Amino acid sequence: MQTVQPTQIELLAKLFRGFGDKTRLAILKSLAESPKIASQIVEELGLPQSTVSTHLGCLRDCNLVVASKSGRRVTYSLSNGLIKEIIGLAENVLKTTYQNIWSCVNYNEE
Repeated sequence: MQTVQPTQIELLAKLFRGFGDKTRLAILKSLAESPKIASQIVEELGLPQSTVSTHLGCLRDCNLVVASKSGRRVTYSLSNGLIKEIIGLAENVLKTTYQNIWSCVNYNEE
């Protein structure tokens, strides 16, 4: 059986889907500040535990977030420092394009 290799564009699109959900992005931004346990993320973002756990699982599956266990305590952190840099670069782009992005009907949530 032949394996089909994804193109760079396909991989980039999948990577950006990880950043494309508001909850996942909020979690990534939170972890860019410092590693945290799930309850800290829940408290900081004001989201239900189940929602945070689901999105942390997704981010772990895609290796954007890693978990380290110490006893019963699981601490989450970004898997790569470049993730924090990507978020920072995107925020810099928004400094000059925020109005156009906000008013763009093509990017409205469904």
